[in-house]
Amino acid sequence: MATPPVVDLHEDISFYYASMGAGQPLGGYGEDLEGRQADLPKYSRANVRIVFAAVFPESNVYQGGEGYPTPSSSRLLLLDQVKTYYALSSIHGVEIIESWRSAQEVLEAPRWRLGLLLHLEGADALADILDLELLHRLGFRSLGLTWNHDNRWAASCKTRRDYGLTQSGEDLVKKAAELGVIIDLAHASDKTVADAASASPKPVIVSHANFRWKVDSPRNVGEEAVEAVVSKGGVIGYSLISTLITRGRHPTLHDVASQMAEFVEVYGHRHLAIGTDYHGLLDIRPPTGLESIDRLPRLLEALADAGLSDRQIEAIAYGNIARVMREVLPES
Repeated sequence: MATPPVVDLHEDISFYYASMGAGQPLGGYGEDLEGRQADLPKYSRANVRIVFAAVFPESNVYQGGEGYPTPSSSRLLLLDQVKTYYALSSIHGVEIIESWRSAQEVLEAPRWRLGLLLHLEGADALADILDLELLHRLGFRSLGLTWNHDNRWAASCKTRRDYGLTQSGEDLVKKAAELGVIIDLAHASDKTVADAASASPKPVIVSHANFRWKVDSPRNVGEEAVEAVVSKGGVIGYSLISTLITRGRHPTLHDVASQMAEFVEVYGHRHLAIGTDYHGLLDIRPPTGLESIDRLPRLLEALADAGLSDRQIEAIAYGNIARVMREVLPES
C-alpha cells in the first residue's frame, strides 16, 4: 500500500537545537543531513504530517511535596525552546497545530505538509494552573505531567513513593480537558497514570514508551497502565528507545513490528501509535533498520508482513491519534 500519513507522538526538535545537535549532525532543518534522525526532507519521504514537538525545560533543582518550587531556569528554557518552533514555522511554513480543524487539514492535504503540535514535557515549569492558560495561548496542545522527577502535580516513573496525582494535579488535568490540551502520561508513575485516566473526562495518551512485560523498566507501561489508557479511548505511542525494547541485545525493526503486532492481538489496533523520541535518544542508538524517520515506511511494511491489515496499519500510523485529537483539541 502507499505510505499513509504518519503522526509521531514525540520528538525533541527544540532540544536538538538547544543541545547543539544532541550528538547528531547540526544544521538547518530544511537540509537532508546524513546521520540526523529527522528533518524536513526525511519527514516528507516518510509522509510524516504531524509531530508532537516537545519542549523539555529540564532542571536539576527539585524538591518533594505539594509546595514544589518552580525552577526559574525551567521557565526560561521553555520560552527559548518555543521560539525554535515558531522559527521553523516562519522559515519553512510549518503549521503550529492548535485545533482539530488545522490537524485535519494537514492530514488530508493532497500534497505533503507538516504540522507541529506543541507539547510540554514535564509540568515542572508551571507555577500554577493559570500558567497552563498562558501556554495554551502560546499554542501548546499537549502536556506531560512529569519527566523523571516528582513534582507538585504528580509522581513520576522514578518516584520513591508513588503518590499519584496530587489535588493540584487533578485540577490541572481537568483544566487541560477544559482548554483542549491532551494529557500525556509518558514518564508518569503507575498511580499517576491510573489517577489521571480516572480524573480526565477526555482520552489520555502515553506518547513514547514500551511494554514492561518485555523490558521491566519503570519507564515502560505495565498491563494496568495500558488498561487505564485503553479504558479512556487513549493511545500508547510505541517508542524507539532501544533499551526499553529489548535487554541483552540491540533491537531490530523486526522486534519493533513483532511487539506492536502482539499488542494489537491483545488490546486491539485502536490504542497503538508511534512515538519515536527522535532527537531525544542521545547516546542510545535506535533499533537497527529505524535509524531515522524516513525509515518508518519500512516499519509499516513489517507490520503488514506480521499480519496487520491496511486499515489497522493506517490506524496506528495516524488514525488512532487523530481520533484523540478530534475528541480533545478545540474544534477550530
